[in-house]
Amino acid sequence: MERGDGSRSHAWDPYIREEGRMAIPILDYEMNGDTVLFIRQDWMDNLGLEAPETMDDIEEMMDAFVNEDPTGTGEQVYGLATGFTNNFNTWMSTVDWVFGAYGGMPDQWSLADDGSLINGSIQPEIKEGLETMKRWMDEGYIHPESGLWDEGKAAELFTAGRAGLLLGHIGCQIGHWQN
Repeated sequence: MERGDGSRSHAWDPYIREEGRMAIPILDYEMNGDTVLFIRQDWMDNLGLEAPETMDDIEEMMDAFVNEDPTGTGEQVYGLATGFTNNFNTWMSTVDWVFGAYGGMPDQWSLADDGSLINGSIQPEIKEGLETMKRWMDEGYIHPESGLWDEGKAAELFTAGRAGLLLGHIGCQIGHWQN
């Protein structure tokens, strides 16, 4: 099966044998774990920003959110709502995409080229993601208490209008908490 972005889905893999397809996969959750970028459209409009396409664009957007008063109130806001209490790779307020941009994925085991399992949390690529996160905290893009927050607490920052970006799985239903 092919995803909307042209990449191959692995939904059939567990059900294929030499004789062919032996069962039908349940596709309900096949792509439900994909990370989605939720952005405050009102803040983008207030600052005349376009949707980001790259990590650099996201960083520029967070800088604008933090330094250009997107709410018009002068109140302290943050670029990214996230919480690290449970881990970096989670269902809502995730930062897995930061590490993924450098080729790593914390809290996940992967298959190495030689067929062995490797722990994603201790791979060299993770250091680059951590350095990026530290820089973003130093710049004020991330709330200084994010290390104490779980996913729900981080989402509150976004839904309360105090953070401009939140990333989570497509099924995290952030709109549910906005009402």
